[in-house]
Amino acid sequence: MVTDTSSSGNQGISFPGMDAGEEFRFYFRRHWLKVARYILFLALWMAAFVLLVIVSGVGTQQDDYMRRMILVILCVFFLAPHFFFLVKIYKHFLSIVIVTDKKVHQFRRTLLAVDRHENVDLWVLQDIKKTQRGVLQNILGYGSLALEAQSTQLIAHFTPNINNIYHQIVNLREVARNKTMPVQQQQQQQSQRQPDYQEQLTQQQQTPPPAAGIHQQG
Repeated sequence: MVTDTSSSGNQGISFPGMDAGEEFRFYFRRHWLKVARYILFLALWMAAFVLLVIVSGVGTQQDDYMRRMILVILCVFFLAPHFFFLVKIYKHFLSIVIVTDKKVHQFRRTLLAVDRHENVDLWVLQDIKKTQRGVLQNILGYGSLALEAQSTQLIAHFTPNINNIYHQIVNLREVARNKTMPVQQQQQQQSQRQPDYQEQLTQQQQTPPPAAGIHQQG
């Protein structure tokens, strides 16, 4: 998803949906604890699988048909959690938040169904909130990050190292505002001058030209 097209720092890094003129700053994925619970789930499932193999007595089953049926059930019981784990790992590594000097991009992808890209301009962010609930989130340093604009809200759960990321986004927002506001002020001044110029041009067109002088010869 994120590619580096040059070896000179962050200048050559690009990704799908990146606008011309954007410069990559940093990216992050969800906290490793999000994946750790799936690893724990798979380990418990495998322990249950071993217990099921022992209880089923597949090695001592005399009937070939019953032995095959048990083996099919055991194969499904073995493959299903691994497929589930693969889907979650794929989603974890492809769901990513990328921060540039102008925008925050959030990519959410799954193995087959979901492919979503959301972004919000840094300079229009009205509020940046970080939330850490419970002792575990404060000890491990992760939480939820909410970026709120006038009509857009981007939320990143399980944000790692949330205090550092929060301060970096706040600083980038101030830099983006300092770059954007002078340009907007110039555009507003130009838009204000344009009606004045049009009024002057209209008045000049409506003003009749001075009458030519008439000379009489005596």
